[in-house]
Amino acid sequence: MASRRIAKKKLNQMVNELVEEAFSIQLENSALTEQSDALVNKIVEFHEEMLGRLYAAQNKKDLPGFSAEMEERGYNLFQDVMNLHV
Repeated sequence: MASRRIAKKKLNQMVNELVEEAFSIQLENSALTEQSDALVNKIVEFHEEMLGRLYAAQNKKDLPGFSAEMEERGYNLFQDVMNLHV
């Protein structure tokens, strides 16, 4: 991980894109409102958890695998969002 600032920026960008996509699905198909809202709540929980870990770290050594985990979990949430389209 290069720095906290860069990790936070990547995390925020990922979360913004996921939430935006979930809401766009909701606008396209109002029948998916409950599923979309539940997914947005899951995304917000992910964001809060990852930010908590990021702020709790005292230095780079405290965050082994942070970026890899963030990418993996973000990808899993992306898959959940895409499954709403089906």
